[in-house]
Amino acid sequence: MRHIPFLALTALSAAPAKLPLSGTVTAPPGGNVQGTYVIACPPKGDGCDEQGTVSTQVTASGKSSAFTLNLDRPGPYRLLAWKDVNGNGDIDDGDYLARLQGQDGSALDVQAPRAKVQLALRKVGEAPSAPAASTPAPTTGVKAVTPTPSIKKGIPGYVTGQVFNSLGRPLKGAFVTIDPAVSGYFNNSLGTFETDANGAYKARLTPEVSWKATASAKVTWQDQPMCLPGTPFGDGGGFFAQDGAVRHFKLDVNVADLNLHQEYAFSANPVERPRYIGDNNVNRFRLGLKPLGPLVDGTVIAPGETTVVATKSGGVDSTTMYLRKLPLGVYELSLSYVESDGSLTPLLVHNTGRANSGFARTTVVDFDRIIGCGGSSEVEYQFPR
Repeated sequence: MRHIPFLALTALSAAPAKLPLSGTVTAPPGGNVQGTYVIACPPKGDGCDEQGTVSTQVTASGKSSAFTLNLDRPGPYRLLAWKDVNGNGDIDDGDYLARLQGQDGSALDVQAPRAKVQLALRKVGEAPSAPAASTPAPTTGVKAVTPTPSIKKGIPGYVTGQVFNSLGRPLKGAFVTIDPAVSGYFNNSLGTFETDANGAYKARLTPEVSWKATASAKVTWQDQPMCLPGTPFGDGGGFFAQDGAVRHFKLDVNVADLNLHQEYAFSANPVERPRYIGDNNVNRFRLGLKPLGPLVDGTVIAPGETTVVATKSGGVDSTTMYLRKLPLGVYELSLSYVESDGSLTPLLVHNTGRANSGFARTTVVDFDRIIGCGGSSEVEYQFPR
């Protein structure tokens, strides 16, 4: 019997309704979510801090139910759900339990406001189900290697190849699509083919046209389904049926886009007008990105800083910066303006996707605007008044 003091119901208190953290909790097969507690607690070491812990109890009966926690600060929080099936106040075998965790099984800290969080309860003492074949295996602590395809020779009339994860290892459950190389010339795609345990696929070609292959893998990011694209290596161009083509791919985690722009607020009082630099032809900024956990594939990267240059071109003024193909992860962002003498002026930043958060010295970017095989975030900045 395992007793967890911080889960005592006397410690579960409500917070002022400011920052919502919401989602859905689902019972295991044959179970009912009624009576389940959904708990958000500030992390403390490997566990939780009782102070600041907030909970809500599911009153609806059924397989699943929506929940909302109203928090008084952004976080971070650890999120879990528990149903005391035998009513003894302890978490023990037969109870229902779920926690929000990363691909490596470690607790995943979240910030509020946040929506669409999914918590799937399972019975304590029961082994978790195996991950879907299309989900890349956790790779935390595993070093990247150079992909070494075992398929090296083509078969006439077929296209064959392998798909590797971002660390260079064969990936089961990836998808390879074979389409005409000339759009509109031949409308019938050959379809999509799933890779086997060796990351391999094989498709028979028809002779009418030349073909192209693309690859991707399904993943979950910020509780939303998305894909990671495959980057071809070796001979990655079009091919003909008679060639016996071999096409290999490696997944790419550099799919995050970041848009930074200055907030311009006009005031009739000159004293209240924020400094505006849009009239400059060139502006330089110092951007800091501190990872708040592993990337989408479980790998860990070091914090980084870089100088970003914004120039007037193509109708875009020099206050806007577009950063493309960043590694997909959650970051703490800081930004400074590089003055003409080289000194740095710290700027206030705000993630526009977090409606209830204001401007501060740092902000969290998590690229949770998912479109196809990529994510994006938008950050506004302003000079301190």
